Amino acid sequence: MLLASAHVIDPDAYLSEAQVEERWRFLKPGEMRRARKKGLVAFYAFPNGPHYTAEAVQEYLDRSYHRSAAWPNESKRETNSEAMPSDGNSAVTTSKFLTPIAAVSTTPVAMTPELALSAAEACVQRMARKQSKPSSPSSRPRRHAPQANAQDQVRS
Repeated sequence: MLLASAHVIDPDAYLSEAQVEERWRFLKPGEMRRARKKGLVAFYAFPNGPHYTAEAVQEYLDRSYHRSAAWPNESKRETNSEAMPSDGNSAVTTSKFLTPIAAVSTTPVAMTPELALSAAEACVQRMARKQSKPSSPSSRPRRHAPQANAQDQVRS
């Protein structure tokens, strides 16, 4: 049984690996071959070697190299009616949107921004006081007298 193709591709549209690398110069030499062998890119296995369509190469590039923004723009969010239904079970809950699990913070738990600012100011003041005071004898490192040799102790 023959499968009918939805569209006919112009024979000039089939690109060899060398043509792909020439057209997309940012690809590493041999990258298409490695991607083909790993099953990462669609290709045609012609008797004279593998060939690709521009669409197949573009799909590979999109899957391999395209990076989108981490968070969708709030104004472009879809309404809740278009979101996936959820039964509340986190194992099967899906969402179209990336949502943060927890805010990243470098402050201790339950420390408000105001409290953090107050603590930082107090720390700066304490460091400034320490720098302005002359160091006390107890904070200076002690000098140890050189220890006498065991031979010197025997002689005395």
